[in-house]
Amino acid sequence: MKLLKKISAASLAVILVVTACDNALDVNNPNEPTPDIVLTEEGLKRQATGIYDAGDGWLEWVFWQYHEHMGDNSVAPWVNFNFNRYHGNVELIVYNDGSEWSPVNQSNDGRTQAEWLEFINDRNNSAGGFEQEWAWAYQVQNEANIMLNALDEGVGFLGTEAVATQKEEAYRAWAHFWKGYAYSRIGLLHSQGLIVNESISSTNNDYVTRQEIIAESQRQFDLALQTISSFDAIAADVVPAIFPTNLTAASMEQNINTLKARNILLSKFRDELTNADFTEIKALAENGLTSNAGAFLIDTDNATFNNTVTYPWRMANLWSAPSARLVQVMNKNGDARSARFVNNGFATFQNRVTQPNVNTPWAALPPYSGTNVGDSPMFFASAEENELMLAEAELGLGNPNVAATHINNVRNMPLQQAGLPDLLLATEQDLRDERRAALFMRGLAFYDARRFNELKSRADGGGVSDVWVYRLDSGTQQLVLEDSSTIYYNFVEFWDVPDAETDFNAIPGDQTPDTGN
Repeated sequence: MKLLKKISAASLAVILVVTACDNALDVNNPNEPTPDIVLTEEGLKRQATGIYDAGDGWLEWVFWQYHEHMGDNSVAPWVNFNFNRYHGNVELIVYNDGSEWSPVNQSNDGRTQAEWLEFINDRNNSAGGFEQEWAWAYQVQNEANIMLNALDEGVGFLGTEAVATQKEEAYRAWAHFWKGYAYSRIGLLHSQGLIVNESISSTNNDYVTRQEIIAESQRQFDLALQTISSFDAIAADVVPAIFPTNLTAASMEQNINTLKARNILLSKFRDELTNADFTEIKALAENGLTSNAGAFLIDTDNATFNNTVTYPWRMANLWSAPSARLVQVMNKNGDARSARFVNNGFATFQNRVTQPNVNTPWAALPPYSGTNVGDSPMFFASAEENELMLAEAELGLGNPNVAATHINNVRNMPLQQAGLPDLLLATEQDLRDERRAALFMRGLAFYDARRFNELKSRADGGGVSDVWVYRLDSGTQQLVLEDSSTIYYNFVEFWDVPDAETDFNAIPGDQTPDTGN
């Protein structure tokens, strides 16, 4: 892809293949990006592990936080990386007494979220948001394509023919797994995308619909499943030793099935899902993650793993703060999870929220206390999400009692410990609340808000009522909890292709994006 600003050493190697003359060096040093380095087992291994850091940590640090902000699970007042000022600029808040406050009208710029996103969709704005996740996803595609191209050409694996075959199959599954996830990120966020399964030196302007991108994601996951049974042959080479989870052929298959179920559930609005959709989601999730012991994680360059990609560290450093809506859900019915927050009135552009209970840090609260302090990482997919997809499928199929069992399972999981009485019959609101609480900081909040029709404008019947909002009292200058307010978000539901791509790779004039609004 031409828009990418960062390339790994292995990506550079592929470029050299295209540009180098025929008398390239035959000597292969795994520490130097010569053209044939990925044709060695050591070079391929480094390529496979390097794919974790394709975006230098931007996936968990920035993209997932945008999604949490736009789904009103968390907020941030910061402008660096355009946190929340642009992505979380709500249309209107109506307080308990009927008075209204509009961040749009009170700002100097007077821009709605859609207008802000259009304003920052500029290739000269490197922190604009549009470019970042798109660039990450296509860089992952390139990295995976490098691996697949090398495997097609022939990698010199060590060991017997049988061992070499297992390793080749495992690396193919690894590459297709990452491609499936990268296409999922594009198809769930953007109105259009590109399918680029060739080498890094090629691209195209055959933009396809978001539905076609999701179909390609499913196809890539299916390709991974074809050979994932060989994954144990490379697990020790591609899974960081600091991971507190255990990735095996069996758990990788479960992760893929969970992600395939996610694609179906989150790519449609809630009222578009059919019985056939719910049946397929159920079948996939029944073969998905049953425990986080084998959940796929975000990598980190911090050797302790407790920093950068765990909840306690992220909250303690206030990159984002939990939203009032999140804390409201966790305060329902004596949910023990509410003890992880305290009402300190952290002010933001979007809303008034609580901040983490810094006097009683998450690491000192169950289940994050003691030996569990590192067991609160950022999951690609999780057992909680899988159980909640089963719950939603059962609700959709008319089985609220079975759905309740799945929600109860989530509430009692080690990282939740909600301490709530078991539900007998689940409602859609029970499901919605539990997804907000149990999947906090998993980067899914925006998709949920979109598909439950919360993000549309006031004129289009959007908005959410009876929610907590902290209001600044003009007289006392103190934050006051308004416990029955209405928020109208008016957020863009599917993003445009970034200008950083279209400026060099124009969309044909007869293709109209589907923004969902």
